[in-house]
Amino acid sequence: MLPVPYLSISQINKYLTCPKQYEFRYVQKIPESKGSPLVVGSSFHKVIEESNRQKLDTGEILSDEEMKDIYDSYWKKNVHDIDWKPDENPDEEKERGFILAKAYLHDDIGKSLNPAGFEAKFDVEVEGIPFRGFIDIIEEDGHIRDLKTSKKTPAENVAEQSLQLAGYSYAYRYLTGNYEAGCSLDFAVSLKTGPKIVRRETEITDYRMDRFKDTFYNVANAIDKEIYYRNEGTACSWCSFRDICKGEE
Repeated sequence: MLPVPYLSISQINKYLTCPKQYEFRYVQKIPESKGSPLVVGSSFHKVIEESNRQKLDTGEILSDEEMKDIYDSYWKKNVHDIDWKPDENPDEEKERGFILAKAYLHDDIGKSLNPAGFEAKFDVEVEGIPFRGFIDIIEEDGHIRDLKTSKKTPAENVAEQSLQLAGYSYAYRYLTGNYEAGCSLDFAVSLKTGPKIVRRETEITDYRMDRFKDTFYNVANAIDKEIYYRNEGTACSWCSFRDICKGEE
């Protein structure tokens, strides 16, 4: 039995990173600290979503001033939850996210968006197990896009390794009965030289889809059997539960 009545990509990734981390978060329900990248990313997403909603209505994206108002408003609602690192500058982090949102919407990659849906919620089943999530953008031709912010240029094969894109493709096929037109990760990258917009595309083959379903089922089965071991490694350095976990010995 799952501690949450469904599995999501974030849950699966957390379990794959460290099963003990999953237990702390979803079984013991210990609150997890929120780092600045999460709030930067969610504020970025909000601007992209609202700008493209206007684009659907009027054919034009938001002005830079309108983008800034939306970004600032969303940031203000969430900034109090951030667990700041000693070397982080809150004002610089806030500005970084807005610069990335503006750069994405003015870049050819952002301009090429032809969305039919935003933050499209789905509730489907994989091998009888509930699967829930939100697809960032589904374009009119059936292309799936997920948006990311980053401080470094993503690897060329990052989309080919994305469990998230495979899961979203599964949901799209389940609900529509059709194959997606394509899948991509759109990155807004914050470099010292300025913002950089990068797309990484991939194809979800039948073999890759089978691998997704196998991973989904096996993670669900391990959770059902309460297999929560510690996965000692680099993830310990940023884990929200590090002090609790290390103090249990």
